[in-house]
Amino acid sequence: MAPAIVLLASFAILRLAGFLGVSTLDNWNLPLRIALFVMFLLAASAHWGRGRTDLIRMVPPALPAPAIIVSITGVLEILGAVGLLIPRTTRAAAVCLAILLVAMFPANIRAAREHLTMLGRPATGLVLRSVMQVVFIGALAAVAVSQPPMNKRVGEWKRLWTLSTALIWCGEGDLNPHEITPASTSS
Repeated sequence: MAPAIVLLASFAILRLAGFLGVSTLDNWNLPLRIALFVMFLLAASAHWGRGRTDLIRMVPPALPAPAIIVSITGVLEILGAVGLLIPRTTRAAAVCLAILLVAMFPANIRAAREHLTMLGRPATGLVLRSVMQVVFIGALAAVAVSQPPMNKRVGEWKRLWTLSTALIWCGEGDLNPHEITPASTSS
């Protein structure tokens, strides 16, 4: 349940920042990509944290080396999360993370059916977990299909890089983000 709360809360906060004037966040796509990034980092942290033994128990018994599977899926979640933030890899990362969610769903089914626990609490029920999976995969699909052609994504990356660099180096009040255009980002 925590990943769903983190996804929704992060997205809401980032969109609010966009509405309040942070022009880079005044759209749905980048806030959703950042919210998914945060959600997947949270989920990946369980692969090595206190929840590791619970995740290992969730792996279906037909699969070999559950501890290795948990470690590999954690690494894949981190790589996919980072990939969502890089314009050149956003689409591929979103598709791969959606496939990963589908591949890991049998573990969630097992946890619900066998009443396993996560950090001492009962695993999320199957119906609610299924709805959450649909929301996660739907968010990833929305990100994947909304990506502009490659040449526009490169421009977006340059614009984000220039904006972040300018914010770091310009100091207070010296930067007007509306003056940063793709033409001014070329080197």
